[in-house]
Amino acid sequence: MMGGSDNLDLQNAQICLEPVTGDNWKACIALELAPGQEYFVPSNLYSIAEAQFYAEARSSAVYNENGQLVGYVPYGRNVGTYPSDDAIFIF
Repeated sequence: MMGGSDNLDLQNAQICLEPVTGDNWKACIALELAPGQEYFVPSNLYSIAEAQFYAEARSSAVYNENGQLVGYVPYGRNVGTYPSDDAIFIF
């Protein structure tokens, strides 16, 4: 099993995406990356701010089945960049 836990059941794990709001944005920016990952993605604070300037961008807080905040994901639609391409992107 991943993480060395016999209780980890990834096949039945459930998550919920909720919009980042005035009530949860501070908790989202307090989330920390594993050491070494900070070089691959911008901070959550930067991504939340950046999403405010793109109409198709969304910021979501990720909650586990117990209602605990476990992550943050910025995403959106790539509309009109390529004439034949209308894709979802994670930024």
